[in-house]
Amino acid sequence: GPDGRPWAKPPATQGFWDIFFRPRNLLIGATFGVFGGFLFRSFFRDERRHINLQGASKVEAWKNPKSGQWELPAPWDAEYKRLKPTLHFVPREKVQQRR
Repeated sequence: GPDGRPWAKPPATQGFWDIFFRPRNLLIGATFGVFGGFLFRSFFRDERRHINLQGASKVEAWKNPKSGQWELPAPWDAEYKRLKPTLHFVPREKVQQRR
């Protein structure tokens, strides 16, 4: 120092915080944090989307005794009301559109 004595070293934690709070290091850390967050969310979102797609391939339908085919529920139809059929989940490809 100015009086001939050596400068005192700053505590080790002081040096750590000086390095940690440099603008470049904050920018790099924030970039990795945001990227990591997006990566984490996309991983779990894709898994949920895959499960939803599996569930979406089945629809509620009833088996029409006259035609023997699976049809979508038609609560406005008199025959549907009279039969009061039980609804089942069946693959979308097996369901016929009502005419």
